[in-house]
Amino acid sequence: MKPATPWGELPILDNVPGVGTIGHELTILCYIAKKAGAALEGADDKEQLTSMQLMSEAEDIYQALGRLKNGGTPEQSELFWTDADATKHNRQQGLAVYLALLEKFHGSSGAGEGKFTASGISVGEIKLWTTMHILKMIKADVLEPFPALATFYERVAALPATQEFVATGGAM
Repeated sequence: MKPATPWGELPILDNVPGVGTIGHELTILCYIAKKAGAALEGADDKEQLTSMQLMSEAEDIYQALGRLKNGGTPEQSELFWTDADATKHNRQQGLAVYLALLEKFHGSSGAGEGKFTASGISVGEIKLWTTMHILKMIKADVLEPFPALATFYERVAALPATQEFVATGGAM
């Protein structure tokens, strides 16, 4: 299937009316948000930008995990999980730096406990939750030092749609 995809990778969204196939996860998420409206896209410019920033930060964390999986040394892995030095280049920063920035960003979002946007289910929040779920599957206590993120994670994890997806894998 890979050679038939637009960018030689998954995921793809196929058979989009008037478009065909869409490649790249973040593009797919933006398309879904646009089609779904305010709940997934954000109610206004601030929420839309909040969602996009969350998507991007979650992708940065996911890419950092990928670098560790594909050739990272044990020392690099240890630093990723333990280093909190925010003065390092983004490519070398530890997970605690990413999570501290997200914790701070939550405080400035003004959306309330466990949410970054009014709906609490923007595509950026969904992407962030998915990335946090991966982190928690690797290291269960990863969010303990970050109470706002832990509350966000638990709120989304408790949603019936999340529970069903985690249990069944959805219709992938």
